Amino acid sequence: MSDETLDPNIIQVREKLNKDSIKLWLPPYSSDNGTQGNQALQDLSVNISQSLNLEPDKVLPILLYLQDRAVSKLKDQDNFLATGIADLRIKISGKSSPLVNIKISLTSSMAELQKLVAEKLELDPYRIKLISKGTVLNKDKLLIDQGVKAGALLMA
Repeated sequence: MSDETLDPNIIQVREKLNKDSIKLWLPPYSSDNGTQGNQALQDLSVNISQSLNLEPDKVLPILLYLQDRAVSKLKDQDNFLATGIADLRIKISGKSSPLVNIKISLTSSMAELQKLVAEKLELDPYRIKLISKGTVLNKDKLLIDQGVKAGALLMA
């Protein structure tokens, strides 16, 4: 699926789901083990496509994408609560490649995260600046003290 911040159809569908309080990670759209309720999703895609004047064959992949993201976030949160290790997603500026995933404790410093990102990208750590919620992270402070949460999306 394309970058969700650029796809107006994803934004429209997400807003419709939020407005109608539809939770794709709960039955009937998903079972307890995370598998999809295909018929319920197909019915929902038809309803949303009619409501938003979109083609049903475009809505179903969006629903599957949003469901996958929601289930993934829940698993990340459960893993964080069990282990204390957060899974952070890093979007590299200027690249259309997939996100880089980093597992790290939120009680680590930003400098430690910077080093892990640099290793993945094969760059000098001092050339990497990380941004969370519009704020440049301070390398001397702990991630948790700077408002970074498990499953957060950071910009590099």
